[in-house]
Amino acid sequence: MCIATVRSGKKEIRDVVLMEEKEGGYVVTTLLGERTEVKGRIKRIDMEEHLILVE
Repeated sequence: MCIATVRSGKKEIRDVVLMEEKEGGYVVTTLLGERTEVKGRIKRIDMEEHLILVE
């Protein structure tokens, strides 16, 4: 299983298992099923660091 951290500005969401595109951004779902909307676009995906940067 691949678990990542999504970082958008000062907001950081840990233990992300699903990221779905939504108008103007993404819906991020954590391992515990918590869903959060993140506005912007993906700038970088770093698989070694398990990090997704959204601007």
